[in-house]
Amino acid sequence: MITNTLRTFAFFVLAGLSANQSVSAQTMLKAQIPFPFRAAGASLPSGDYTVSARNPSVFVIRNDSTRQSILLMQQYPIDTRETGLPRLVFNCMEHACALSQLWMGVDRGVQLTVPRMPANPESLIATRKVALKP
Repeated sequence: MITNTLRTFAFFVLAGLSANQSVSAQTMLKAQIPFPFRAAGASLPSGDYTVSARNPSVFVIRNDSTRQSILLMQQYPIDTRETGLPRLVFNCMEHACALSQLWMGVDRGVQLTVPRMPANPESLIATRKVALKP
């Protein structure tokens, strides 16, 4: 229990430190997310967000009003020829949505670590996509 608490605390400290570093050489995109969601174990409100890539497998999503930042770790790259605009993909249940994929470019998709959802696959109601803009 204490170990998990310390890990969670360290994660958020690192997220805050990482979010305050210079972002001049990074890709930064904006998203307007119209619903609350979960990402990297945190609950985030609806609102305007900035998404940036720290490196090919680490991303930061930052709420523009509250300045809350969360580190997103790539679980694995998505190897597909899927086309489309940069976007965030959410898996939504009856009362909750979780950020599951991040597409920074047309062919750059990553699967993110998703919070535990109910084991029943029929519980998944929808997949929602939110466009990312420069």
